[in-house]
Amino acid sequence: MPSEALVAATCFLAQDADEKIATKAQETLKQFSPEILIGASQVLDSVGVLHQITVSAMDKSSVIESILLNRKTLNETVEYVAANGKGRMLEIVVGNQVRMEEHPKIVEALYFNYNTPMRLITSAVENCVRQGIDISDLPGYNEVVESIMGVATEGTKPDEDIDLEALSTTDEGEADEGADEGADEEADDEFDEDFDEDFDEDFDEDSDEDSDEDFDEDFDEDFDEDSDEDFDEEYDPDLISFSIDYEELGENEYGEILAESGDDDEDGPLGGKTSLSPKKLRAMSVAQRVRLAMLGNKGVRQMLIRDPKSIVAAAVLQSPKLTDKEVAQYAKNKSLSDDIIREIAAKRDWVKNVNVKRALVHNPKCPPNIAMRFLPFLSQKELKDLKKSKDVPGYIMTAAARLYQLREQRQGG
Repeated sequence: MPSEALVAATCFLAQDADEKIATKAQETLKQFSPEILIGASQVLDSVGVLHQITVSAMDKSSVIESILLNRKTLNETVEYVAANGKGRMLEIVVGNQVRMEEHPKIVEALYFNYNTPMRLITSAVENCVRQGIDISDLPGYNEVVESIMGVATEGTKPDEDIDLEALSTTDEGEADEGADEGADEEADDEFDEDFDEDFDEDFDEDSDEDSDEDFDEDFDEDFDEDSDEDFDEEYDPDLISFSIDYEELGENEYGEILAESGDDDEDGPLGGKTSLSPKKLRAMSVAQRVRLAMLGNKGVRQMLIRDPKSIVAAAVLQSPKLTDKEVAQYAKNKSLSDDIIREIAAKRDWVKNVNVKRALVHNPKCPPNIAMRFLPFLSQKELKDLKKSKDVPGYIMTAAARLYQLREQRQGG
């Protein structure tokens, strides 16, 4: 049997419904020499065979390079290489502008591949922006493009304005134990009707007392123990606020940091933390820090959420790896920038979480109209504590007292 026919048959068996047969065929494919696989890829017309060869031969650079240069190769196969490849194969991917124009997902795959050097990321993003190729589906698109191009993007798709009415509905199971959900729902309507008309009279923005203390003990219990581990005290964002735009950490060193910092497994070697030092951060360009914010683990995100460059901190909130628990931790941190708190408050998916709501109510940097809308989601005990708290703005204390009184009257009546 000709070698190309044998390769084709093996690729077919590698997709067999029988797991044992498929596994054996995949192992066999890996044993073919680069010469046989290259020869087969050049004469076979099946795009499925080309893709299967690619998946099985990622450790054979010459084979992958040959397939990338093959016009019959699917764009999805190129995307697979962009996401999993390294070295020269990534150079070939970036050099094919036509492929990226036809299939912009290739750029996203490159960006989130820890093996892709920043120079290739810069080249791919710059080319796409200059050629008008739409890569706006790239997570953190605005921050990524601005960090590389040095200018704010135009024609992007900002988040829709928050619908405050939609915030009055909590997800089932989100409320704390002991909270009276029925009372909360009715209190929301009562709060709108009875408070909104006369609230402006007592609204006193000067009463906004900005405190950096954590929640009262009653609120801390709502977070897991490790969520109360505040940001690295040794990290001083002011240390990286000087002219770092013209500096860039070496590719090899940056690649090692990126790979190490990608481990978000709390049971892994780093336990979800980072050994990254402020000195290394000082040596990174803004574009490098934005990418680190997107790809790094929890420990990295905790450092970069306080970065003096707003686009770096904003990139943390765009990370696909960000968890609701982290968002709640950021929402209660009064030392973070106003922009970060406002962005958290404006995200529908995040404010569905009762812990995020509670955190924002306690944070003076949360827009008043949004913080007020979250009060009905608090329990009666929380409102009682809140109306006496000196760590929240005066308008929150006043509104909490009113809502508390309304609930007491309703329950007593």
